[in-house]
Amino acid sequence: MFGFGRIGRNIFRLGHTNPQLNFVAISDLGHADALHYLLMRDSVHGTLKDEVKLDGNYFTTVGQHVRVLSGGKPGTIPWDTFGVDVVIDATGHYLKREELEQHLEAGAKRVFVTRTPEDEIDRIVIPGINENLIKESDQIIYMVLSYVGNKHLTTNRINHFVQ
Repeated sequence: MFGFGRIGRNIFRLGHTNPQLNFVAISDLGHADALHYLLMRDSVHGTLKDEVKLDGNYFTTVGQHVRVLSGGKPGTIPWDTFGVDVVIDATGHYLKREELEQHLEAGAKRVFVTRTPEDEIDRIVIPGINENLIKESDQIIYMVLSYVGNKHLTTNRINHFVQ
């Protein structure tokens, strides 16, 4: 996960209990303790009912041990070192293909961006409409998450995207 603002936290909230999803690392400019506080106490969704412990620079929950990293720009985190296959860029800031490709150059196999890109990407996916059109060759995908705040985006759909 690259960016742990509202969208990144909501994706984590929806997916951290799904045994088919493995959150390996979260990269954000914030400190781990501040990110943990925001994750546990959301102003819209309330207190997270599941236990997520902060252990140094790790979030630990059932089946997940997630490293919290400080990272600024795409390409600064060596995703392959952490065994990351898919990066979800939830910063809302990096919208050009050449910026998003930096994640691929740093070892990710695929990048999902959560805000409308400014130039051409491989695929635009709307949950429940066309996720079956994702090709193995698609590396940079815009994942339309207009319903993530209302929990209409299920973890099963997120799981389908990242496979």
